[in-house]
Amino acid sequence: MRKKRFSVEQIVALRKQVVRYVQASHGYSERRARALIRQHRSTQRKPLIGDPRLELRQRMHEIVRTRVGYGYRRVHILLEREGWSVDFVHGALSTGQTFRALTVMDVFTRERLAIEVGQRRPSGSSRLGGGTTMRAVLTWRLETERRRNMLCG
Repeated sequence: MRKKRFSVEQIVALRKQVVRYVQASHGYSERRARALIRQHRSTQRKPLIGDPRLELRQRMHEIVRTRVGYGYRRVHILLEREGWSVDFVHGALSTGQTFRALTVMDVFTRERLAIEVGQRRPSGSSRLGGGTTMRAVLTWRLETERRRNMLCG
């Protein structure tokens, strides 16, 4: 049986709920409730922001679902054919921790549309750049092309 994996956003949201629950049910102050679950003050008070790269990840997921055996190189080729340049950059921090960055660029305008940075994961786990930003980028591009066509006749 596979373990259910939670995203960072889901974990942060759950911790915020736990702090509110402890405050309401036990009458603790926010500071004491946060200390109890070992959560930093800025985490509790900072508003959650949705992922701006949701569309790209969704598009990449769509490609991977329809073409099951494709790895990141072939997905990259398909995205390039759609007019995107996608590149994975690998690196390491001064602490020795490795990371990967996925960059997306519009080939025609040379505009950088998205960048996603994450830690390297084992091959069996979910991959960096799962596909969510792509749909927003595609929607934006289709809208831009539609406007261009309307203006140019």
